[in-house]
Amino acid sequence: MRVVIIGNGVAGMEAALGVRARQPDWDVTIVSEESDHYFSRTALMWVFCGQMSQQDIEPLERDAYQRLGFRRVRARAVGLDTDEKKVFLAGGLEPLAYDRLLIASGSTPRPGPWPGSNLRGTGHFVTMQDLAWYEAEVHGGESRGGRPPRHDAHLAATTDDSPYRFREAAAAKRGRLAERPAIIGGGLIGIEAIEIAVAAGLRPHFFIREDWFWPIALEPREATWIGERLAEHGVEVEQAPMAHADLVDVREAEYDAEVAGAGGRRGAGFAADVAGGLFNSGEYDFDIGLHIRKRRIYVL
Repeated sequence: MRVVIIGNGVAGMEAALGVRARQPDWDVTIVSEESDHYFSRTALMWVFCGQMSQQDIEPLERDAYQRLGFRRVRARAVGLDTDEKKVFLAGGLEPLAYDRLLIASGSTPRPGPWPGSNLRGTGHFVTMQDLAWYEAEVHGGESRGGRPPRHDAHLAATTDDSPYRFREAAAAKRGRLAERPAIIGGGLIGIEAIEIAVAAGLRPHFFIREDWFWPIALEPREATWIGERLAEHGVEVEQAPMAHADLVDVREAEYDAEVAGAGGRRGAGFAADVAGGLFNSGEYDFDIGLHIRKRRIYVL
């Protein structure tokens, strides 16, 4: 039995471990564009600060693939043939044949919904490649946490629109490191980007696009208190529901780096383009768990 899992995050890896525990002889292939190893995404900030290494934030040992008999493919999945049961990969790689397919590709960074959000010097803080970009802007290169193994192995099998391509840092062209970053988005990603900027000795400008900081979890009084504490640490907090082009054009504005902390989009990328297309076509029969019956395709 051939099982192909697209995504090596927590969902994909837990599924792989579950398959191996129940079916020791099944062939398990894990497709991962972003990284060789499953890692804790919320711990990227500690790598940035130099308090943890890349290996420190990996829940599994680095020999897990070999020890458990998993095949790793560092490539971007770009298509699916449900009749032939094949997954197509970027870079002209041989398609992967499967008997059962699990799509666990997670979310991708939400692009800034304002003009200029894709300029040099702008980025996110969600992926391993985002970490590399922000480190380049603030530190001039990798932090003490170092680079993960084969950090660029996916570039031979990716696409131009992939969120896992490396962003160009503005620091190199500017001739100096970032001194006044702007962080746009009042959620957990935004506050992480703020915290590590302050830890690096910077005084960032925090633009909160919601009515108050983290409204899904905090009431206004709590958010106000947090804003006051941030100000004590030199953070300029501003309610800015409609960020505009002048704000994010780091070539012209007073900010020399910008982090779009608008969260992630679930079911984006391969899951949205392929599985979502199958779902909307009406040609296939889905159950409540997004299992395409008779096709042996599962979506998490």
